[in-house]
Order: sequence, then structure tokens, then C-alpha cells
Amino acid sequence: MEETTPDLTWTDAATLRIEGQAWPDESQPWTRLPDRAEGSVPDRVWDLSRASAGLRVRFVGAITVAAVRWRLTAGGPLSHMPDSGSSGFDLYARELGAPATAWRHVRAAWPARNHDQPQEQVILEGMDGTEREYCLYLPLYRGATDIQIGTDGTISAAAADTSPVVAFYGTSIVHGGCANRPGMAYPAQIARKLGINHINLGFSGNGKCQPPVVDLLTELTPDVWVVDPLPNLSGDELEPAVHDALVAIGKAHPDIPILAVPSPDYANSWISASRAERVKSSNESLVRAVTRAQQAGVQVTLPGGDFSQRLFGTDGEGTVDGTHPTDLGFLRMAETIGAEVEKLLGR
Repeated sequence: MEETTPDLTWTDAATLRIEGQAWPDESQPWTRLPDRAEGSVPDRVWDLSRASAGLRVRFVGAITVAAVRWRLTAGGPLSHMPDSGSSGFDLYARELGAPATAWRHVRAAWPARNHDQPQEQVILEGMDGTEREYCLYLPLYRGATDIQIGTDGTISAAAADTSPVVAFYGTSIVHGGCANRPGMAYPAQIARKLGINHINLGFSGNGKCQPPVVDLLTELTPDVWVVDPLPNLSGDELEPAVHDALVAIGKAHPDIPILAVPSPDYANSWISASRAERVKSSNESLVRAVTRAQQAGVQVTLPGGDFSQRLFGTDGEGTVDGTHPTDLGFLRMAETIGAEVEKLLGR
């Protein structure tokens, strides 16, 4: 990455338009759960909520240079995920007045090797200076603080986003593992494809529908819920945990449709009978959980057919380790899940 030039104007990102926080008035900057959740949710969930997955900053400006300063906080480097995704920033832009789906990628920025030091990186120089709207995605698996945006011109907060909101709850896959850059996590891709707002409540290894977490989820009123916890649940715990979560969310807000996402067909299940059986048994348990929730009056949809196979694709090229998607896997997930979300939005 390039070092920043000395003549930039630095703007505190907290003074711009912040999106993706479900409890913006009750949370520390750049975190995902309200402060009051500490001590009630499992400790590991709380720690993971310090990561800034799904959070983003929107601003408007006529600039030729964009740079970013930040400090990394929660979490650490991952061996199977690039720093550009786990610990970096990702910039998109669209023309003023363009459709909500017109975002185009600019460039990502990632930390220097020493993550303990303050970071400062140029995202891109040599832009044409046309006034545009920008969206800067924050790191997926690390926390960030002291975020400043450097430009060669004045920038201001973008207008509030009044588009529909979709909330995603789940595992490391929802969280964004293992995207090359933050904008490639499947919730972010769906949001851009459909021109909507989104909230990412993925908790790596901990999307287990724990009651204190579900209690928090029932406070939210998105236009659609996407519940995607299966890879973190198995055996006898899966059906009751998912059923109880669906009923709690559905009873709290009966008019909000819920999409239940089945387990993806692991990319290496063709060569591992135990992996294939895990997918089969998990999805059978999910069918039972959803059926019972529907019988209780919950508005929940579970796609069938080859949906599970289409999440990663059938060529074996969609994951890092059979479970966690590459950008290709996330693209396929966004296309597959996004089509169902679009239906639930009534489009």
C-alpha cells in the first residue's frame, strides 16, 4: 500500500453517515451490540460484537484522493483469511442521483504488517474529481477505532438511507469469513444488488441462537430477517434452538418475514461421508424446526430443492476449507439468498 501524501484533509469518520449499527444510540462507535448486552450475552459473542462487520461510512465529495487512518482493536490476524478482508477497509462509489444499486468498487486498503501500530493508507489517487457518493466498509473480523478519512477536498455526510433494511443473523459465514475484502461478504453484496440497507449480526463460531442473543434480536424491526445459524449447530441442539429463535422473533413482530437458510452443501462432502451426513441431518432438523414454527403462526420461509447446493456451487471452487466461502462462494450465496430476500421484500 502507498503511504499518504502530506496535504490531505482528515475528517473524523464518526461525523459522517454511519450505517449498519442495529442499536446506534446504545453502542460504542464501530461496534455491533448495545453496551447493555455486556454480561448478558456469552462472553465470546460480546467479544465478536466488537468487530465492525457490516458497518460502513457514507459521504459525498469531489475528490481525487481517498485515504484512511485507523487503529485495529478487537481480534487478530487469521491464517485462512487475508488482512484486506479481516482487517481492512473497502471503498465503493456511485454517481450522485444514481440508482441505489449503482455502487461500483474503487479499491480496498489493508494494514501494514505490524497490526499494533496506527494504520495510514492511501486507498486511491488520481480519481477524476467528480462529485460522488462514497461508501467505506469497515473491517470484518477486527475492531477499528480512531477512523479518519483523508481527502484532497471537503467531504460531508451522505443523506440518510431510507431504503428497506434486511438484518442477517448467523455464523462466521454471515460474519464475512473468508472474504478478500469487506464489501464481498454476502450480506453486503445482497444489499448492493437490491439497493437496500443491511445489518450484519454474524458471530464467528457463535451463531447458536443463544436465548440472550435472541432476546436482543427481537428488539429489531427490519423489513426482512435472514436467519443463517446452521453451521454452528448440530445434533439434538439444532432443532429446539432454531425453533425457539424463530418463534421468538416471529412472535415479537408477526409482520416481518423471516428467511431460514439451510446448511450449505460443504464443498468437500463428496469425499467425506461424515461431512455429507452432517449437512443432511442438519437440514432435516431445520425442516422440522421451521415446520413447527410455521404451525405456531410464524411467517418463516425455508427454500427447498437444490438451494443448499447452490449456496457454494457444485464445482468445489467456492470455499477455502469446504465451509468458509471465497469471494466466488460469497457471490453465489448473494445470488441465491438475494433472490429469496427480493421475494420477501415484495419486489
